[in-house]
Formats: sequence, C-alpha cells, structure tokens
Amino acid sequence: MDSQKPKAIEGAAFTASTLIGLQDKKIDQAFLYGGYCGAFGIFDDYGIPGKQFYAMKAFAMLLDAPVRISCTKDSAYKDFDVMAGISESKDQVIILISNFSTKTTDIHYSVSNLPWKTPTQIETYMIDYEFDLELTKTGRAEGTTISFNEVASYPSVAILKLSPVK
Repeated sequence: MDSQKPKAIEGAAFTASTLIGLQDKKIDQAFLYGGYCGAFGIFDDYGIPGKQFYAMKAFAMLLDAPVRISCTKDSAYKDFDVMAGISESKDQVIILISNFSTKTTDIHYSVSNLPWKTPTQIETYMIDYEFDLELTKTGRAEGTTISFNEVASYPSVAILKLSPVK
C-alpha cells in the first residue's frame, strides 16, 4: 500500500467531518487554501483527484437533497458525523456519514417517516482505502421506516442514497 494512502483517507474523513460540523456553527465563510498539501491534498502532483477531493464531492451530493432532516445518533456512534437531507420533490434522501475518529465499523441505520409508499432502493457510495466515492452496495427495504446495517472501514466517508423503487 502506498504510504500516503492512510493519511489521505484520514484527510478525507477529517474534511467531511469538518464540513458537517460547520453547518450548525455561526460561520459565514470557510476556506481551504492549496490544492496540493501532501497526503491531505485535493490533488496530487499531477492533478489527479485525491481522497479529499472525493470527500468534497460527497458533501456536494447533499445539494441533490437540500432540505435538512434531523439525524440522531445512538451513543455507540457518538464519534461519527452525520448529515442528511431530502430532495424538494421528496423522492430522494441523501445521508453523509464520516467516520474520522472511532474504530467502530459495524453501523446500524434506521430511517423513519420516508415519504413514499413503495419499497426503498438503497445505494452506498464509499470513500476508504480502496474506493473513491464508488457505488459499493445496493439493496432494498420495505416500509416507511427502514433499518439496515453497513460495514465501514476506519477512517471512511459514506454516502447513502435512498429513493423509491420505480
């Protein structure tokens, strides 16, 4: 394994956690200076996107679901950072999860009050040592309240996309 990769994914998880944390603070603007900062850079020496680039891209995916929805965490997941939104048309929920500071990797999710009556399509996109915001898992669930489990490496960033099965 490239010696930069562990630091790169830590940088991505740190970035995602920071962006999530900034949302409820009294901050008007935040800046990231420098596209190349070693393992924590957005791009490598040749302009190839790094892990931090994909963390920012994952955060930008929340624009497809701009209406914030409440997230609560069980005490077992207190060190995870999570943010979720629903699309204005109420046909997609996007959840961003960052595991920057805990070794817990088995994660249980429960999503309630889904606005559609059909089964739910679940897509998981991961940023970790192996993946760069790639679709790693799909599934289906029934009902307006769904529960499911995921395994996420430490550190990592995940996007969950929930939508009605068409």
